[in-house]
Amino acid sequence: MQTRSSIFIAAPVHEVFAFVADLTNQPRWQAGVISANVVGGGPIGVGSQVRVTASYQGRSGESDIEVTEYTPDERISFHTTAPIRARGSYAVRPDGDGTRVSVSGSAQLEGAASFASGIAEKMIEREMTKSLTRLKSILENRETKSV
Repeated sequence: MQTRSSIFIAAPVHEVFAFVADLTNQPRWQAGVISANVVGGGPIGVGSQVRVTASYQGRSGESDIEVTEYTPDERISFHTTAPIRARGSYAVRPDGDGTRVSVSGSAQLEGAASFASGIAEKMIEREMTKSLTRLKSILENRETKSV
């Protein structure tokens, strides 16, 4: 299963990247994410582990994300192996007077879940669009400080 989405944000690339690459900001803009904490502290970079607690369709659980690529003001990529194997990335690039943010993800659904991959893909794309709209609002309204 693969998903992709993008949005234009009227803010400089470095501000947008700094916010999305700080994975501890995910609860502020990612649908369903309750908390995200760097395991062991320190700045986020290749090899960093982030423990994420999320809720989806009434179920909640934890997963550990490992950062696999970190190119400042360009891209952060990551993967997780439990509860499902997934990869994702956030990429930013200049676009006129602002920034184009692209989000992509892929997941390996197994067992009975694999039969519903088309439905799951559409649901995830819908959530991704909501999340990007929330991200746009936060960054364009300069609400990047922790609440």
